[in-house]
Amino acid sequence: MKKTWVKILVISAAALVLLGIAAAVIIDVNAVRGGETGRSEHSLTYFYSDEEGVTRFFYDDKLLADKINGVVDSFLSCDGSVGIARAGACLYRIDGEGITDVYPAGVLRAALSLDNNTIAFTTATQLHIYDHGTGELTDVKPEGVTGVPSIAVSEDGRAVGYTVKTADGAYEAYVYMDGESKKLADNAYILAISPDAKRVWYMEPDTSTLVSMVGGSKKAVAEGVSGLVEFNRKLTEAVFDIAGVTYCSVDRSRAKVLVEGASVFSTKAECTSSQGGDAATGSVGDVSSMFGCVFYSSFSSSSDESARTAYNIYYIDRFRHVKKLALGAYSFGVTEDGKTLSCLVDDGLYTMSVKDPGTAVKLADSVYSYNMMRDGSAFFCVGRDISLYLVEPGVSPIPLDQNVTFSVLTRGGRCLYLSDYETTGTLHSVIAHRPSSVVLDDVAYVETMQKAVFAYSGFYEDALGNTVFDVYVSSDGESFALAIKGALKNGSDN
Repeated sequence: MKKTWVKILVISAAALVLLGIAAAVIIDVNAVRGGETGRSEHSLTYFYSDEEGVTRFFYDDKLLADKINGVVDSFLSCDGSVGIARAGACLYRIDGEGITDVYPAGVLRAALSLDNNTIAFTTATQLHIYDHGTGELTDVKPEGVTGVPSIAVSEDGRAVGYTVKTADGAYEAYVYMDGESKKLADNAYILAISPDAKRVWYMEPDTSTLVSMVGGSKKAVAEGVSGLVEFNRKLTEAVFDIAGVTYCSVDRSRAKVLVEGASVFSTKAECTSSQGGDAATGSVGDVSSMFGCVFYSSFSSSSDESARTAYNIYYIDRFRHVKKLALGAYSFGVTEDGKTLSCLVDDGLYTMSVKDPGTAVKLADSVYSYNMMRDGSAFFCVGRDISLYLVEPGVSPIPLDQNVTFSVLTRGGRCLYLSDYETTGTLHSVIAHRPSSVVLDDVAYVETMQKAVFAYSGFYEDALGNTVFDVYVSSDGESFALAIKGALKNGSDN
């Protein structure tokens, strides 16, 4: 089953060091942050400071002066430039200017519109709508209900759909628009809604039937749908799983299998709005179509608990025709223009056109992991001999350093890598085949965001007896500064 809720837990990345993250391979999709409208290339990152007893946020590499008391247990963002967070059942909105207190208590679930302006959220038996542009908060109080289990907000915030659970256990879907509520359907668990409320998607909870409603006309497109349903921006396409296999519906067609026998995920929509509720989630992507891109499925490469994750990779065109690109790859990447795939199969690094596996070219052998430049012009590879190499098409690999266990790339093309790693290692920086430099010692893990790089120290025990680590931040991966001392290891775990 696909995941039904989105929760970003940044601190958990550092905690994974003790489980061998330094030897793991990460999916490198390299899609354009912000969706097709390209609104944002920013990131929000947060940590719980044990010393201060607060959660601190970074907007890119900038530490916001505002802070949230206690631990954030849920965080959502559409494009990385604006986020909504819940802490102690209070709701907050976070952007580059700071943190806005939206609601003081009792918040159960929330959704953010794709334009980042409107937040729809629920308390026990009420729907609330916050307009950031005006600062207005609207309270919708349905009568005789026991809960509001599902919500959806249109891309521009004009329409908010919500499901109520009645006293007799029935589900009813409504839309709030232009200052009033209107009933949409019975037996309906709402997942997505258009700005004019004429296009609505919902689930019939008793049979898990996915229904498309256009202009009041209802059509069931699939039964037994589980977990997550993904939509394009105009809600004309839906992608979902039934019994562990991914199906699609286009223009309200009956469900059709995408890839036989596989649950697959798209690499296209990085900017998404998560909606719905606990029983089922709708994810609206900022793309005109979900197709015409690379899809992938994942599985364990063996029964060994420490086995690497492997990926089967496909290209699905706008007519939903499928081409197999690679089977059993240990990692893969797609160039920023979406035209070229790189992948690691066995120990070989390959590139090919996403539309034609017959164009595959092997660039290097004995590769354990790699990072790709966003245009596919060069690759930084960690070899089976735990050495770092620069690989460029048509050129023999250039050795850069030895005893390297983990590497990442910044958006600017700087390679950061850890050497001499046990529980921590030395962090180095290198651009192309220039001489490398040491930038930080005692580093357990490093990760790159849109315009920031975070490095985490090894774990240690603070004065309160808690296991903590220090957070260092950089704008370019070359110069780091201590930003948070004593971040709590499990501060964001829930």
